Amino acid sequence: MHHRRFAAAVSRHVVDGSLGSQRNNVDDSAAFFLDHLPGHRPENNKSAAKIDPHYPIEFLDVRIKFNDRWQNISDPEISLPWLRRRVGMVFQSPNPLPMSIYKNMAFPLKIAGIKDKERVDERIEKALQQAFLWDEVCNRLDHDARNLSGGQQQRLCIARALILEPEILLLDEPTSSLDAEASKVIEELLSRLKETCTLLVVSHYQEQVQRIADRILMLENGRLKDVVTERVEN
Repeated sequence: MHHRRFAAAVSRHVVDGSLGSQRNNVDDSAAFFLDHLPGHRPENNKSAAKIDPHYPIEFLDVRIKFNDRWQNISDPEISLPWLRRRVGMVFQSPNPLPMSIYKNMAFPLKIAGIKDKERVDERIEKALQQAFLWDEVCNRLDHDARNLSGGQQQRLCIARALILEPEILLLDEPTSSLDAEASKVIEELLSRLKETCTLLVVSHYQEQVQRIADRILMLENGRLKDVVTERVEN
């Protein structure tokens, strides 16, 4: 049986290695994909360990190029708060926190030490607008986020990931739990976001990644290859 997953790259930054370590929760398909982004540096990395279980663990690393400078995010000296502000993650199933929409959005800012009410309100509105959600929730920010529809919850999670203004956004099957209409909205959102943020999207749906990707890689039975296809319009 063939197992296929597609990775869509909209690459403004350069990533090398695997983000599948304790430093970040990214699935194995994305890990293989990251090794093959444009500008890849052929250094020791976790993909080799996935193929060879005897690969020395001390050589596992991940390198991301921020502002023309390579950063090894596996380095224990790298600050996790610093990293989380630059690399955001959206998971397969929406995971709103058990609190209001407003508090969901404010939570990352609180952790980052941003407490000024006016500034927090501005960032929340901006991120919700980026996620095409502001008009739908602006009058009920105090409502429980878990009462939103599935598509709205996923857009809330995208907005929450965007509120710290990351340079890279990782998305693992972001529409797999949504219906066709909600999925279309997410795809339109991602097509808009790629103008300002690097996106790495893992999906089982080739047509979906064709609609949003600048580059597509396919992982099939443990092997990764470029996929050259015509772009599919929404």
